[in-house]
Amino acid sequence: MTGHTLRHHNLPASTTRFIGRKAELEDLLECLANSRLVTVTGSAGCGKTRLALEAAAHLLPHYPDGVWLAELGYLSDSAYVGQAVATVLGVREEPGTPIAESLVAHLRGASALIVLDGCEHLVDATARLVDVLLRGCPSLVLVATSREALRVGGETTWRIPSLTVPTEAVALFIDRARLADPNFQPVGEDRASIEVLCQRLDGIPLAIELAAARMRAMSIAEILNRLEDRFRLLTGGSRTAMPRQQTLRAAVDWSYQHLEPAESLLFRRLSVFSGGLALDNLEAVCCDDRIQVAEAVDLLVRLVDKSLVSPEPRRSGRQRYRLLETLSEYGRERLAESGEASDLWRRHAYHFLQIAETEAPERIAEESDNLAAALEYLRSAGDETALRMGVALVGYWDSSGRVNEGTERLQTLLEAVRGDVGLRARALDGAGWLYLRQADMPRAQSLFREARDLLAASGDSEELARTMSNLGLATAFVGQFDEARTLLEQSLEMGRRAGATNAVAGSLWVLGLVAFFAGDLDEAERRATESLSLATEAGDHKLAGFTEAGLGIIKLQRKQLGEARRHLLSGLDLSSTFGDRLNVALVLEALCCVAVEESAWGTALKLAGAAGTIRDSAGAGSIPIWQSRVDSACEEARRALGSVAAVAAGESGRSLKFSDAVGLAREWALGPPRAGSTETQGLALTRREFEIAAMVAQGMTNRQIAELLVIAVRTVEGHVENIRGKLGFHSRTQIAAWATERELILRAPGRG
Repeated sequence: MTGHTLRHHNLPASTTRFIGRKAELEDLLECLANSRLVTVTGSAGCGKTRLALEAAAHLLPHYPDGVWLAELGYLSDSAYVGQAVATVLGVREEPGTPIAESLVAHLRGASALIVLDGCEHLVDATARLVDVLLRGCPSLVLVATSREALRVGGETTWRIPSLTVPTEAVALFIDRARLADPNFQPVGEDRASIEVLCQRLDGIPLAIELAAARMRAMSIAEILNRLEDRFRLLTGGSRTAMPRQQTLRAAVDWSYQHLEPAESLLFRRLSVFSGGLALDNLEAVCCDDRIQVAEAVDLLVRLVDKSLVSPEPRRSGRQRYRLLETLSEYGRERLAESGEASDLWRRHAYHFLQIAETEAPERIAEESDNLAAALEYLRSAGDETALRMGVALVGYWDSSGRVNEGTERLQTLLEAVRGDVGLRARALDGAGWLYLRQADMPRAQSLFREARDLLAASGDSEELARTMSNLGLATAFVGQFDEARTLLEQSLEMGRRAGATNAVAGSLWVLGLVAFFAGDLDEAERRATESLSLATEAGDHKLAGFTEAGLGIIKLQRKQLGEARRHLLSGLDLSSTFGDRLNVALVLEALCCVAVEESAWGTALKLAGAAGTIRDSAGAGSIPIWQSRVDSACEEARRALGSVAAVAAGESGRSLKFSDAVGLAREWALGPPRAGSTETQGLALTRREFEIAAMVAQGMTNRQIAELLVIAVRTVEGHVENIRGKLGFHSRTQIAAWATERELILRAPGRG
């Protein structure tokens, strides 16, 4: 599998026992042994997901590249099916590349199993994605759960039956009833009544579990009596008019009708959440004069006890809860009937607007589904607050590597919502920034200019200064330095008049970049130093990280390698701590150039490879004027190492996880500069001699090297003698130690 080194699976741990289904599980496993696409079909509540996950868990040892669950049930827009799968796999969008192609590139050659859960409302988009994945990834196996087949070539459709009655269904009821009441023990006619109950529920697991949850407060006979009324209501008395959807609805209706008024009120209100909720969400959105904060948690726990809300495994300090998809849909219908849907959706949207504007990136990432739902509600309502939320999320989209998503959503918002002049200008500026991160300078410049014109008319000089600074940056990145300098001087003057420290610091930083690319290192360093001082004073950690990186690059250009390391290390620490992945990539590229100056060729190519992976995963490109410098440094390293060692070093860097890449860069930056050490002695070696030194370090004999390179043994002996002479060594052991220090160890063909 290309790109990332992934953990083995993301299957959720089961919180209840898997009851029955032995024959069905064996059948499904057999289907998966003979087909690369198996779609498990059946009505809602029949246990499609649970059985698919059980089969996936059984197959974990058979898929070395992992078993992955992609939950599609929470998506409302078919355009994001591919993104949902990509998020699970850690695949980031690439500018101008369809997400399906990125997935194929990531999975090509991988032996992996992916479960696509809840496809029926997105069946066309899922089918298209599945077809592309199957054609491009020959070792990939897919399991889909859906209420209908995907109708893709090669698909095996396997319909899940209801639980057998009485054996499996009764066992499930008793097991779940004991969760509700640990003292429950069926006696006398209880088992016969449970059989009748399960038969009336058509052996549908969800309906049975909902019935069992009532055992805390009701007898089996009471459940049966109420359930029969529900069935007659939904079938209209017809013997043949009871499709599975209606049967499930009857069970859910029945459970809902037996909630206390406060419980049913909370259940309806919880349906506005997507992807779960934490307690602070509950209190902010669901509480008012009808549900007091003091009683909300107790009501929530009661809904958990009745199997209507599921607690999620803790991943942070906050406990989160989730409604099953079917129950959420049912709750939204009831909410609409209640007449308070608009008020609840508005509360939800404004609560998550506050989260977008005030919370840390980790919390924003946790609430991404809720934020997307809130943003869509505001957009569809034509509420200009949608633009405000979009502006608030620019930093999250930028730093988390969801740049493509951010540009798409902001463009959609700008088309759908006008907003006041200042708000619209900030949204335009945010979209421009994200396009700049994608290295789409013409688009970025166009958006920055539109924002500038609006702000110039509004008289908001502080925002205008920021936008003109961004426009100057985009202009500089296309090599128009004179125009960029004019824009930036104007921005600087406006920012100073307005007392906007951040805007001034930003303009100074960009002026320093312009000076650097124009070759005036003195001005570049002066501007960058002043910018860093102001950014630090203002607490702008992101800009401080940028500026430290810039100072490091200036010191590199001056050949002051120790100072370059120091500034780049500071930039790395700031950017990694505050979540700016793209500036981390810039720092890694700059350290790559430092490593080349110090003849640490292997490290240089590792760092460049790691930076490339970060940029690719973030869906963001590098600026050509900078990338050309990095490419030149990498080419020098490749020439020095030889093709085989160079490829090995680059692949090693590209395979690093983000945290490991940061760790490698920190460790190397903290080490002593190596210019003038024994590494520089190797500059006299030819490319062939570098290759042979690497093979010596692997313990290969002269004969083995000769066979591998298809040259004479005497030729190898001559090269080894030349290496010893040039480096002043007396033994093969010294050559091996030198090559290992220089990271020339490579995976030679035919040696595993």
